[in-house]
Formats: sequence, structure tokens, C-alpha cells
Amino acid sequence: MPGLAHADSYVVELSNFAVEPQALTIQAGDTVEWRIVSGRHSSTAKDRWDSGEMTEGATFAQRFDEPGVYPYFCTPHDFMRGTITVLEPPSLWGRVKAWLAAWGW
Repeated sequence: MPGLAHADSYVVELSNFAVEPQALTIQAGDTVEWRIVSGRHSSTAKDRWDSGEMTEGATFAQRFDEPGVYPYFCTPHDFMRGTITVLEPPSLWGRVKAWLAAWGW
């Protein structure tokens, strides 16, 4: 069935001294993009990823393939923190049911 394999993308904005959203729950295979709205920030998860310091207008994307909880922080402002929670992808039957529902069946 076409359209069963699906990954979503999410955006986290870093602005002034805020992370929005601070907590995000996604499924394995999804991607998160961090956008610097203002200031100088990073998305850093010790031993997992490090975007390096970025300035206004810059983006950094990370795909999450393994379920788990991934805390991260901004290197220049370590009080700016967030968490990505990655859930198992739905089963094949779950994907089929979602596909059928999307088509009104």
C-alpha cells in the first residue's frame, strides 16, 4: 500500500533565552529541526549530537531512529534545555488502520 511509510518533521525554535517547545514527543524515524530565531544558540546532546553555535536564521536537523528520551541544551546558555522523547513507530497494522482512516474507511 503506498503511503504507509511516513516520517514527520518537527520544529524547535530557539529565541532569546527560550526553547519552544521545551518537550517534544515524536516517533522513531521522525526529524527535528532547530531554528535560531534570535541570538546565538546550539542544540547539544552530550555524546549524541552537537549543532555547534549557530546565529539567527540558521537551522540544524537531527533524525531520531532509536526510541528513547534525549535531553539537550544550548552550549552558550546551558540553562536553556529541552527533551525529545522518541516512541516506537506504529506497527504495520497501526499504519494500515491510519491509512484506512485517512481515506474514510
